Amino acid sequence: MEKKIGQNTTLNVGTKIRYARRLKGIKQKDLARQLNMSTNYICMLEKGKTKPSLETIINIASILDVSVASLIENNPVLDILQKLSVEYKIAEIEEGLQIIKECDNSLSD
Repeated sequence: MEKKIGQNTTLNVGTKIRYARRLKGIKQKDLARQLNMSTNYICMLEKGKTKPSLETIINIASILDVSVASLIENNPVLDILQKLSVEYKIAEIEEGLQIIKECDNSLSD
């Protein structure tokens, strides 16, 4: 069950990393490769099951082209904006895929 975003909601570091990674269009396996870490570690990190070292956060921030502060600060407003921007990008991609499917269907008719 997804949590509703409210006034006091803050995202954990792993969730912020996941959102930043998705905004950049980078897959977990590609981030893991660039960090010289396992995909399983990235998955656990994004789920909040493990906590990264400061060095890892710095390296991730560099790869994802975000500030370290954006990953570690508890700022509900920025967290909400980050979540909304990811959801917006996903919606745009889904809309684009739907248009492609419709075009494919009309060409095959």
